[in-house]
Formats: sequence, C-alpha cells, structure tokens
Amino acid sequence: MKCLLCHQAITDNPSLFELFINLKPMSESVCEFCFSKFEPIGKKSCRYCGKTTDKNVCEDCQCWKKHFHMFVKHTALYQYNQAMHDYFRSYKRKGDYQLAEVFATQIRYTKYFKKYDLITYIPSTAEHLRTRKFNPVQVLFSQLPLQSVLEVIHDTGPQAQKNRLQRLQTPQKFAVTKNLNNYQKILIVNDIYTTGRTLNLARSAILKQNKNCQIETFSLAR
Repeated sequence: MKCLLCHQAITDNPSLFELFINLKPMSESVCEFCFSKFEPIGKKSCRYCGKTTDKNVCEDCQCWKKHFHMFVKHTALYQYNQAMHDYFRSYKRKGDYQLAEVFATQIRYTKYFKKYDLITYIPSTAEHLRTRKFNPVQVLFSQLPLQSVLEVIHDTGPQAQKNRLQRLQTPQKFAVTKNLNNYQKILIVNDIYTTGRTLNLARSAILKQNKNCQIETFSLAR
C-alpha cells in the first residue's frame, strides 16, 4: 500500500492491537513519517476550545464571553499547522475525496463520540456541493453515526476568504430540518475551528428549537 500523502510504500503499518496498546492512533493509509507532521493539541491550550496558548482562556473565547455571553465547549484533535493546511488544501480545494481516509482509523476507534445522543455535522452550501461534489465534513466523519439535521438557508460566502472580524460578524445561516426535542446531548462536528463562529451559529439554530439540550462541538483541527 502507498501513502496517500507522499505516495511512497508503507512498509510498517501498526496493527489495531498495537494502536490500542500504544495509545497512539495512526492511519492505515498514511506512512508514519507523514502522520507525524500533524501536531496534536498540547497541554498549553485554551480550556474551552483547544487553541494553543499560554493563557487559560484564549482571546477568541474571551470574545465569545464578552459579546455573546457564552463559552464554547469544544474539542479538537490537532493544531492547524502547515501539514494540516496542506492536507485540507488537497482534500477540500482540490477535491481529493480519498484523503478522508487519512484520519478514518483514528475517528473510527475514538471512544469520545459514544457519549452523545445525536451527532450531526456542518452542511455545505449548494455552491460548494456543485464544485466539490461532496461535503468534506460529512465524508471526513463518515465513520460516525451522523444525522443530517441542519441546512444552509443563507450563503454568507466562504469563511476562508474572510478576516477574523468578518467571520465573527457572520449572520445566522443555518436552520434545523427535523424535530430534536427528544435529544439531550448533541455533538456538532466540523473540519476546522478558526473563530468558532460557524459552529456556534449551528449551535444557536439547534438551541432555538431545543433549549434544554446540551451541545458540544468537535473538529479535526484548531
């Protein structure tokens, strides 16, 4: 088998037994050298969103508390470093669908996701679906029992083309498509957490219907 990132032969891929014993999840489709370039979220990170910082609470979360009177409850696996940037450029911008397999093993065997009544994801705009032919978030987390409960009702433009202030000022663009009143613990997944605006808009849309549920968010990168 060849590595999906460097296209060299994978000579020593760990077994599932080794994955659990070493507590170091690896990809079954990427070599150890390429996988090692992804940096896990470290101990020096924000207690609420996982952003790398020496502070207990990062500036983004302080902003959420000051202007929106809330703290996020977010978990991420990796820092958004150069390797992660290159990965998403190929996966999302170039539409390399197969690259979802890079993190499939890790997502499949992570016990973190088992505590939720419902796991949903950020939907793509109609324009992105026409361009990419797939929803990168849905495919990335396809190892999970995802349910589609959100839709885009207002296309506010690509987040990647906005600065920080423009992202924070993004108006509500999501609506809920099914009755969620029977769910108590909900997880919303996305590929990248930048300012948190997209995930919190999704969170607000769900809370508008079910004010009593507990919502947390998750992303591959922060």
